[in-house]
Amino acid sequence: RMRNAKILVAGANGLSNELCKNIVLAGVGAVTLVDAGKVEGKDLGSQFFLREEDVGKSRAEASAHRIHELNPRVDVKALAKDIRVEEDEFFRTFDIVCVSGCDRDAIIRINTICQKHGIKFWAAGVAGFLGYLFCDLGDEYKFVREFKTKDATTTTECSLSFSRFADALEAKWGAATLDRRRTKALRMEVHPVFFSFRLLWEFWSKQGRLPLPNNAEDVDLLVSFKEASLTSAEMDPSYLPDDSVRHLAQTATAELSPVCAVLGGFLAQEVLKVLSGKGEPFRNFFCYDGNSAVGKVFQIPLVASKGKEKEEETVSIED
Repeated sequence: RMRNAKILVAGANGLSNELCKNIVLAGVGAVTLVDAGKVEGKDLGSQFFLREEDVGKSRAEASAHRIHELNPRVDVKALAKDIRVEEDEFFRTFDIVCVSGCDRDAIIRINTICQKHGIKFWAAGVAGFLGYLFCDLGDEYKFVREFKTKDATTTTECSLSFSRFADALEAKWGAATLDRRRTKALRMEVHPVFFSFRLLWEFWSKQGRLPLPNNAEDVDLLVSFKEASLTSAEMDPSYLPDDSVRHLAQTATAELSPVCAVLGGFLAQEVLKVLSGKGEPFRNFFCYDGNSAVGKVFQIPLVASKGKEKEEETVSIED
């Protein structure tokens, strides 16, 4: 399965560099890197496949040939395209789609296309010290879980159901929606990083871009969006302190290499896990805060009834 896998990586950035490095070294079948942008000087700090002489060239094309050098047996292609406007047929040739650094509407659209055609989907992003991963493996993803003892290895076939990205963004966290007795506990399960990115996506949707560093107007605007954003999710606006939002605005476009390494490495591990069909994938959000070096996996919507694990078949393999 791994040698035949066709993987689309949308967005050439520090996080996707880490992803491509790991999956190409692992020996997947083919990787297609898509990015419509040109290399800028700021890209050189986080994208180790780029060089100074690449400035002004296609980001995808400048990265692809060096990615291919890691493992010439892997078919690596570059497309200088805007992934946001591609039609269904473009995506149907891939087994896995990973989008990095995309806006909310693009993620929702591509996720919907992938769900429609049974394509495994991940979205990822980095904003300074913060990062997230989202995973949608469909309504019934099957995998094998192994239990090893001294005398035998027992395998159990399980299945999980995953929610769409749009459903996660629409999740409500108030007592009016959740079981009143569980509201506090459920809120504790979600990470502030999720609401930080939710706020950034709203800014991006309204302004057509992320907040820019050293831009006082953008800082004030992001802070002004906070109350409505958290209130719409039935969360107390104080859950994200204003100082944290101001810092978020200043670092929204920053790609820190250590954070990219953590997120890209984890994403690559999950992609390879799914290709092997062995081991339980995370469901469905992973949020990482580099300030505390803590990452957390949680499911959104937390109250969804679907997605419960089913054990379908048990096979014992004698050592």
